Amino acid sequence: MKACPESSVYASRRLLVAVLATLVAISSFCAQAALPLPEVPLQTGSALPANIWFILDDSGSMGWDFMPDNVPDTFPVRIETRTFTRNGVFYNPSTTYQPWRRWDGTFFPAASPTAA
Repeated sequence: MKACPESSVYASRRLLVAVLATLVAISSFCAQAALPLPEVPLQTGSALPANIWFILDDSGSMGWDFMPDNVPDTFPVRIETRTFTRNGVFYNPSTTYQPWRRWDGTFFPAASPTAA
């Protein structure tokens, strides 16, 4: 059985397109690597110490429902995370909670407890 000449032309065109795309991608990497970047800020012209820290916390503490880490166990009732006297992040009814502040320092309006 003979191969169809159109399929071989189609396959060779696909190969040519793939090779050209690879060459274009490789040449763009070289062009990006040759770009010189200044080591100092352009506005000041002098070096400044870094003032941004990028910190990742992978300790798992953000998934906990209680604070501090050493909340004693209250077996069999299990109230250690459901009271403000033992859990620092639980709701305390004697505290007046303020709304969050806006960027300009003013407070957001008070939220309605029934809107939750």
